[in-house]
Amino acid sequence: MAARMLLAACALAFTACTVQRSEPLDHGWAPPGACVFVGNRADLHYCATTGTQILANPAVYDGQLVQVSGWVVAPPDEARELAMFLTRDAHETNATHGSVYLSGPAESRIAAYAKRANSTVAAVPVRVSGRFHLFGLAADGSRARQPGNRSFHFGQIEQISEWSP
Repeated sequence: MAARMLLAACALAFTACTVQRSEPLDHGWAPPGACVFVGNRADLHYCATTGTQILANPAVYDGQLVQVSGWVVAPPDEARELAMFLTRDAHETNATHGSVYLSGPAESRIAAYAKRANSTVAAVPVRVSGRFHLFGLAADGSRARQPGNRSFHFGQIEQISEWSP
C-alpha cells in the first residue's frame, strides 16, 4: 500500500513538472500577434513590435514596455525634445501624428548619434526599448494640444535605457 502511494505521488510530481505553462512570461497582456516578447532579464521583457502596429492599435500598447524601430532626425540645438517617426512614410511626409517623443537615460546618446550621422535632413534608423504612452485625443478626435498632450505627436516612449542603431 505504501509503495502504491509513493508511486502515485511520484507520478503526480512528474506530471506536474512536465506540464507546460500556457501563460507567457508577459502575463498575457498582449493579444496574439501583437508582438514577440524579448529581453535578457527575468524581470524585464519588452514587447517587440512595429510602428505600424502601435499606430493601428495604440490602446493595446499604452503603458506597456515596448521595443520598436523608427527614424530619428537630429534635433536642432535649441530643441529640448527628441522625436522618432514610427514609419518611413510618417518621416517622408513629416507627419508628426505618426511620431513619438523619446525620453530617458539614452535620449542624449540617441540625439548625439543622429547628429554624428548628419541626419538633419535624412533620418537615421534606430531601435528603442521603453514604456509607451499614448497622448490623448481632443473631443473632436484630433491631436490638438490639450492638457497631457504637449504637441501633435502621437505619444511618447519613456524610460529608454536600451537602444541600437
